[in-house]
Amino acid sequence: MIKSCLLTILFLLIWLAPFGDQSSVFGQDTGQEVFLQFRYQNVVNIYVSSQYEQDQFFLSVNELFSALQIDITVDQANFTISGNYLGEGNYLIDFNNRRAVFQDRELNLSADDYIITDLGFYIHPDILNELLGLEFIIDFNNLAVTLETDDTMPVIAQRER
Repeated sequence: MIKSCLLTILFLLIWLAPFGDQSSVFGQDTGQEVFLQFRYQNVVNIYVSSQYEQDQFFLSVNELFSALQIDITVDQANFTISGNYLGEGNYLIDFNNRRAVFQDRELNLSADDYIITDLGFYIHPDILNELLGLEFIIDFNNLAVTLETDDTMPVIAQRER
């Protein structure tokens, strides 16, 4: 009886180990990685990784910006993402100092606004909307994400040429 209980406990510990607490660079608990289908104006149709935590999705900035061909430089050593946004000016998302800057906008980030994992930097869609006017809309039922913006993305401009 005791032997079978011990075997059951051992089995559960081994089985649950991959689901244990994972921590990012800033001590945040990372959520569950979820792949969302990202479609944009019949030009972009890819899957992007996201993190799902506390009933919220956090989007991979690198994957989205690369798909849209937005200039991006990821500096993992300094925990920053930067680039030039559509020729309108430089943007900076500084996770280390918890701030995001573009033109005359400066946002203070809280630990609840982003997740950093070994796989990259994930940010809440509201931050990208406030900072750059990129409204990413997540359809939880279909595990999909779409983009609403008044700006012409470089991937569309290239297609039109």
